[in-house]
Order: sequence, then C-alpha cells, then structure tokens
Amino acid sequence: MSKKKIKAEEQPWGREETWADTPYYRGKFLTINAGHRLSRKYHRSRIHTVAVVSGVLTIEVGPRFHGDQIVPVDVEEGESYDLPSGQIHRFCAETTTVRLVEVSQSGVTDYIRVEDDYDRITNLPQILKHSDK
Repeated sequence: MSKKKIKAEEQPWGREETWADTPYYRGKFLTINAGHRLSRKYHRSRIHTVAVVSGVLTIEVGPRFHGDQIVPVDVEEGESYDLPSGQIHRFCAETTTVRLVEVSQSGVTDYIRVEDDYDRITNLPQILKHSDK
C-alpha cells in the first residue's frame, strides 16, 4: 500500500481528479460546471460506472446504430449508471454543477470522441468532425 496525491486537472468543462490509477482500474472525481458537458464519445473496450455525489447528471446515451435517437437519462444524487464498452455517451450538467465519481478499467487512450464543444477531436478524419455548438 502507498499513499499518493490526487492528480487534479482543470478542464474546459470543470475539473478532473484522478484518485486511483493502476494497471487494472482508474478512479476519478469529476466536477462538471453548470451549463457544460463533456465530449460525446465511446470507449472501444473500457467499461465504467459513474455515481453522482451532488447535482443531477444528464447522460445522453446513443445512438447505437444509424437512425437511432439520443436518449437523455437523468442520474440523481445517490444513483449510479453503468456504461458498457462501445456505448456512445455524453455527460451533461444542464442546470447545476455536478460532482460524480467514475470508476473504470484503465485505458486513457481507449476513447473515440465523436462530438466536442471545445474543439478537441483529434482522432477522427476531418470529414467526420463536427460539433453542435
């Protein structure tokens, strides 16, 4: 066992604090400022679970297949939500700041961004890049 400092990083949408980072799993606190949202993305192989500590997190889930709709799911304080690998999703703090805990398998480069409000899409061909700012 060892004691470590929590690694904190400011993000355009809020703050990310990594409290566990091992070869097997990763644990983070995310603070999403009111009115902000993370990238719409999916993970090729990583699964993760989020638990809301405060606020109401809206997760935009989908689409899974061409023609499917994006389904908003509200996750309230004290609730959790599992995201399987391959599931397109976006975390949103629509009206209040949201604080959540995220636990996942390790794999920082496992994600593919498909939309981003902050112009951070770098791993898709230019023709596929778009934003709904």
